[in-house]
Amino acid sequence: MVHRLLIGLLIVVFANPGGMAQTYYWVGGTGDWGSASHWSLTSGGPGGAGVPNPGINAVFDANSFTADNQEVRFEGVPIIQCNDMDWRLITRPVTLSGAKPIEISGNLWFRDVTWMNFTFTGQTIFSASNKNVVVCTAGQAIPTGVTFDGDNGHWDLCDDFYVLGDIALNKGHLKTNNHSITGYRFNSAPVNPLNV
Repeated sequence: MVHRLLIGLLIVVFANPGGMAQTYYWVGGTGDWGSASHWSLTSGGPGGAGVPNPGINAVFDANSFTADNQEVRFEGVPIIQCNDMDWRLITRPVTLSGAKPIEISGNLWFRDVTWMNFTFTGQTIFSASNKNVVVCTAGQAIPTGVTFDGDNGHWDLCDDFYVLGDIALNKGHLKTNNHSITGYRFNSAPVNPLNV
């Protein structure tokens, strides 16, 4: 009994070293975020892996889209969630649409405006807790309000940050790294440091 428990524990530790998040890859072109058939455990692999949650990275790459201007609709679940959201490896222009809120508990990497068209209208929430993450928007303007809200979360901007709405720093630390922040209003709770 003890040996089985020890072997089970070792499998869990070595299968997921350091508590690293699992990664799902978008496949199959246009579709709803909440459709498990669009998520694979491997790039270009079969769908059906499930739907990302705050412990799963969401990656979009050269195998995600089969034609230009296909669409990822932020629909199909009450809130769009993932750990990291990574669009750096897409090779076709894509549109992001829908009205659900987006919660990212890890890093964010977009590609520039020649690759991504935003028509989504949901609030974007950065919810990293007890970790350092980066927010790289590649010059993209996030089309609605943004909230930073993570216990002891640390967000580092890697480029200028544009929001077509209000920006709120409810919890955590935001470091601009000398990049500009543009939005309608910036609100911060008095105990949150902003490093500019």
